[in-house]
Amino acid sequence: AAIAKRVKRDGILADKASVKHVKARKATDDELLLVHSHQHLETMGMIQDAGAVGAARRRDAAGGGGGGGGGGKGGRRRSGRSGAVSADSADSAETPYTPEVLKALRNKGERDSIYFNDSTADSALYAAGSTVELCQQVARGELKNGFAAVRPPGHHCECDGPLGFCFFNSVAVAARAVQRATDNDVKKVLILDW
Repeated sequence: AAIAKRVKRDGILADKASVKHVKARKATDDELLLVHSHQHLETMGMIQDAGAVGAARRRDAAGGGGGGGGGGKGGRRRSGRSGAVSADSADSAETPYTPEVLKALRNKGERDSIYFNDSTADSALYAAGSTVELCQQVARGELKNGFAAVRPPGHHCECDGPLGFCFFNSVAVAARAVQRATDNDVKKVLILDW
């Protein structure tokens, strides 16, 4: 939100003739699997589910109630899993995300410099998907160039797990998606990360 406010304040998107706002979208499993393992998608599903359950428990502890919250995301389809744990079941015996499991997941995350909440997984999906969309439009010649102002970043993320504040390697996913697309002539992609 801070980046969007600054862009608006500075009038960067005001010049409609030379600047185009590309609509944000979530990355698909097929796009993510071009770079990431099934295990990684499972890990991100656990982060999403744990975040939703943790948020519901915090709301309940604060007297907020309103089950079914957890950001209202409803879980995301993941390969190898039958479904997601909903915030509605945060206190039921069905959820594997006991306070101890949530603490262990957060502790592992802190060792790998990843911190998450109930919006992390969706934010990471939007960052990766929006980067793919922007790069696809450049590759098809619809845009001359582009800049993806997305968060969380992705350059530290590994094939099989999040790392260093990064949950999906958005640029690597976008590069592979562009290379695999049939509506452009791109064969090679140079990624410069400084």
